[in-house]
Amino acid sequence: MIRELGAFNSGFEYIIAHSAPPRMFIIHRRTVEAGGKRDKVDAVYWILNERIYPTPNLYDIMANRTVSHLSGIVPSLSALSLSVSLLLFCLQ
Repeated sequence: MIRELGAFNSGFEYIIAHSAPPRMFIIHRRTVEAGGKRDKVDAVYWILNERIYPTPNLYDIMANRTVSHLSGIVPSLSALSLSVSLLLFCLQ
């Protein structure tokens, strides 16, 4: 069986990287390159309480934080714009 896995020369494989049975497992998906090289981890998944979650990448984290910060700034800018408009109206 182990020789058969070593002969696996293309595609991808899933490896249990860390585990805390029965509730948590961390799974790595690795690309098997020509010649059987298995160095690059393509994706990481968490299995937590029988649910599978993909780990976020840097783009997902930055996009989420940008949206949350902008959603906080927009009401402030709207209030500031209204205050400036009222101030300019009163100065006329």
